[in-house]
Amino acid sequence: MNPASASFEQAIEEAKTLFGSIDSGMSEENARKIIATLLQTVPTARGLFVALLTNEFKVSDCPPHFLLDELRIASAVTFPLMAKNLVMSSATKLVHQRNKDDANVRGSEQVILRTAKMISCINDSDLNQHLLEMQKALAGEQNQFSDFVKRMNYDEDQRSAASDALEKVLLK
Repeated sequence: MNPASASFEQAIEEAKTLFGSIDSGMSEENARKIIATLLQTVPTARGLFVALLTNEFKVSDCPPHFLLDELRIASAVTFPLMAKNLVMSSATKLVHQRNKDDANVRGSEQVILRTAKMISCINDSDLNQHLLEMQKALAGEQNQFSDFVKRMNYDEDQRSAASDALEKVLLK
C-alpha cells in the first residue's frame, strides 16, 4: 500500500487485515513495517485507529509494545489523532445517550477506554501536551486544535464530557 495515494477506507481495510494477522502470530518485524507505513499520513493513520479502536482484535484491548513504539515514532501524526479520538468518542457518547442508543453508547465507551489505555501506556510528555492543548481549545483558547473544535460544533455538555475524559488521562 502506498500511503500517499491510499484512501482512508483502504487504510481501514489494510489495518483490519494487519490486526487480524498480528492476532494470528504475524512477526513483529513484518507488523512494524506495515504499521509504520500506515502511520505515514493522517488519512491512513486515521484508518489504522478506526480499525484498532472499533473492532474486536486482541491488539485492540492489549496493544503490543511494538504498536505503541510505532505510535510514539510517528508522534507528529498520531498524538494529535489520539487527542481527537478521545474527544470525539466522549462527545459522541453523549449524543448516543441522549438518543437512548445503548449499542452505540457501548461502542463509544469502548473507543474511550481503548484510547485512554493507549495514552496511558505511551505515557509521553509530548502526548500529554497535545491533550492539554486540546483541553484548552475546548475551553475556547486558540491553538492547533481550535479549528477542529469549531468544526465539530460541540455543545457545552459535549465539551465538558470531552474535557473530563482528557482530565482522566493527563499526566499528573
